[in-house]
Amino acid sequence: MAICHNRTFLDIQNMTPQKIHALFQLMASVSDQNRDTIRTLYLDSIGADIIPYCQKYYAESKLAPFRSDMVKFVIRYARVQEQAIILAKAAMADRSKLVKKMSCKVLAYSLCKEHIPMLRSWAATSDEDTRIHATKAILVLETGDINKFVQPSHDQWHVSLDSAKPPSRADIDYYIVKYAPKLVQPIGEILGSIYPSAE
Repeated sequence: MAICHNRTFLDIQNMTPQKIHALFQLMASVSDQNRDTIRTLYLDSIGADIIPYCQKYYAESKLAPFRSDMVKFVIRYARVQEQAIILAKAAMADRSKLVKKMSCKVLAYSLCKEHIPMLRSWAATSDEDTRIHATKAILVLETGDINKFVQPSHDQWHVSLDSAKPPSRADIDYYIVKYAPKLVQPIGEILGSIYPSAE
């Protein structure tokens, strides 16, 4: 697909609730990588307002990777938004180990020692994975060092903060076509034509 540099992407700064819901519904049907792409390129602009949507779609989804991402998407707000912590705590009751790990990450990132008693109860569970991640989260809260949660050889700790400067239309235009071409049509159906006719 040719990249038309002389054309601009639609204005995405004023998202309507209807469009946001449609983007979340799309995220439920795409790969993990494309879910991250949609969140970063199209939903960063709404900031912490993303949390209620994550709560809603976490509660409704039957797909563990999607539920895990709903928890992951609120991690950057763990220190400033109580609703992010509420979602993380609720997700600790999830049947998925992947979701529970992400919940522990959110609580660890909060750096709030008030969560240690709850984490200690999770660290005493019979599930080995939950014990490991809860114990690492406790270590983070006790030391104040978020890197204690990860093992650099095979784990990741990626927390992107809200950018004061959203990505430019040209950058979004280029990235979505070059790296996620399968999203061009569904995104266009939700937000409008990615390549409107040049005036």
